[in-house]
Amino acid sequence: IYRELNDRANLAYTLNSIGNIHFTKNDYPRALENFYEALKIYEELSDLWGISAINVNIGCIYWELKETEKSLAHYFKSLEIFEKLNNERDITTVLDHIGVVYSYKGMYEEALDYFNRALVISKKLLPRYLTSEVLNHIGEVHKELENNQKALEYFSQSLDIKEELKDQEGIAIVSINMASVHQRSGRYQSAIQLANKGLEIARKISGKSMISDAYQVLSETYEAMGDNKKSLSFYKKFKAINDTIFNEDTTRKIADLQFNFEIERRQDQIELLKRDKAQQIMLFNFLILFAFLILLLAFVIYTRYRLKARTSHALEKEIDERKFTE
Repeated sequence: IYRELNDRANLAYTLNSIGNIHFTKNDYPRALENFYEALKIYEELSDLWGISAINVNIGCIYWELKETEKSLAHYFKSLEIFEKLNNERDITTVLDHIGVVYSYKGMYEEALDYFNRALVISKKLLPRYLTSEVLNHIGEVHKELENNQKALEYFSQSLDIKEELKDQEGIAIVSINMASVHQRSGRYQSAIQLANKGLEIARKISGKSMISDAYQVLSETYEAMGDNKKSLSFYKKFKAINDTIFNEDTTRKIADLQFNFEIERRQDQIELLKRDKAQQIMLFNFLILFAFLILLLAFVIYTRYRLKARTSHALEKEIDERKFTE
């Protein structure tokens, strides 16, 4: 409908929403296709918030694909705009996303710096969803640093908020994270209980990435317990669902989409330059014509002045001659 009405703003908003739906289902090529189309429209409209929001979403897709440099490039582009707009909620979100990427890269000091910046701002905001996200991510850093007790403290704080908000996806993610810490600490039954809790929710909301993480934790837990049969069973499930998310076809489609977007953007820039050049030529021609008309007018005025001067001189001469004759 918005295409038929040529309502560009609402069309971009709808494309972004559709992209988010595909993103939650781990259908990254379709998500990216919608995001890039929305981004193009927002750029045409010079909608700064829209441009920044879409860059965050594209950054999230590259993060899921573990293309960290592309992810960071989109996040930093977004952060720069949100800081200009002084939008604290969105600034918090991007700071948190940047921290996640740095954590994955093993740059834990940088990650904690961004997380702590995000946490300070998030505590001023309601509802407390962003705070729960940042707490979970700080817990993940401490998990990687094997500060298991500290990790569980942050995870517990995050889980309390997520349960209060009835954030099912968040509950699943944090439960699986806590399961991983319990597994490392040798508390296998707690690990299995929490992993199954997260797995059950993930299946209900079709969260493939979360299902994959739960399978991995369960496989590692049963392996540690010496139950190789169950460990292998969950590993096969983990491998199968992971392959459906990160297959070569998905990567190729995303690369094609990015390439096509860049080509279209450059074509648009070329067309814009052509239009600018055409306008410059028109302006130049107009100035030449205007200058010619000015010169023509000046010539006409000068000619009339000379004619009038000669007529006046001749009249004066004729008057003088009559006076002399008389």
